[in-house]
Amino acid sequence: MNLGSYSVAAGTTSTPVSALIWWLIPLFALIGALAYVLWLAKFQSKFENETNRSVNNFRRFQDSLAVQQAPIKIITPNEDKSADNASS
Repeated sequence: MNLGSYSVAAGTTSTPVSALIWWLIPLFALIGALAYVLWLAKFQSKFENETNRSVNNFRRFQDSLAVQQAPIKIITPNEDKSADNASS
């Protein structure tokens, strides 16, 4: 029956460890959240500037590929049949 007293002793020693874990998990979550907020506050403008610069470069690239051409008339099959009927 020594085993029964061992489980009681193990249960009492795990209570402080369990309490410590229940305090450490929220503490690490809070530290992580604060670090994330501070990181965003410090580096957000840098990343926004890089994004705007990248978007502007892409727009310039698109504009450089745009060629001004006269509109091309597209003949649909119905228009083609009506042209054949008019000529006959």
